[in-house]
Amino acid sequence: MFYSNHAKVAELVDALALGASGVTRESSSLSFRTNRIKLIEINNKSREMTMQVSVESTGALKREMKVTIPEEKIAGEVNNRLTSMSKTTKIDGFRKGKVPMKVLEKRYGQQIRQEVLGEVVQNSYYEALQQEKLTPAGSPQINPVDNEGEGLIYTAVFEVMPEVTLVNVDDLEIEK
Repeated sequence: MFYSNHAKVAELVDALALGASGVTRESSSLSFRTNRIKLIEINNKSREMTMQVSVESTGALKREMKVTIPEEKIAGEVNNRLTSMSKTTKIDGFRKGKVPMKVLEKRYGQQIRQEVLGEVVQNSYYEALQQEKLTPAGSPQINPVDNEGEGLIYTAVFEVMPEVTLVNVDDLEIEK
């Protein structure tokens, strides 16, 4: 009996020396660290992706702007939202914060994708206007085409403010 207690103490000392105590580490799950690295890579790739913009004049003041956004940017944002949602979501049969990603995708994936598409369209529209240096006169008519797996393509039809050129007043003659 005396020898077995020493063995347990020796095992604890060896375990602490090898760094197996829970005090010094954040998580022992290797898959957690791997998933996090993949998410960071996806986020970096989505920042590198740029949208493509083309503008056509369909009338004197009317413009049609076609915007193409890569799927990686949309999928990355959907994945970010699902990941942040997984930390707080409570679904029957799972502990809070422990719901598998596949279950979240199945239950909330389409709803989150629609929210992301709406925000991406709104943000990219204003970015495209600034990029092309256009000033719209009113609200645009946006016709989105969601090509699942290929990205987002939409057209925005709007009227621009007319360009007014000022005439030099010094050259004008006024009759009394």
